Amino acid sequence: EGGFNPDLEPARSRQLELGIRTASGQTSFDLTAFLIRVEDEIVVDSASGGRTRFRNAGATEREGLEASWRWRPLPDWSLLGTASWIDARYRD
Repeated sequence: EGGFNPDLEPARSRQLELGIRTASGQTSFDLTAFLIRVEDEIVVDSASGGRTRFRNAGATEREGLEASWRWRPLPDWSLLGTASWIDARYRD
């Protein structure tokens, strides 16, 4: 049964992001690390007949890394590589 949930509390989050960027000649590199902590994360409780009900799930945490590398051998050509990793968990 979907519908309004009067017990729903607002989610509160704290986020930290730290990154570096370097470039030399035709090559550049970016690396970013992040940490996100959320209290009272809002998640789907039920969905039926086009109606969705939400609830608070407690505390969650996400941490991860993002990296990219670019090489420009010619003005009109470039090669780009990217990678990301994330660890997302319910803390309680």
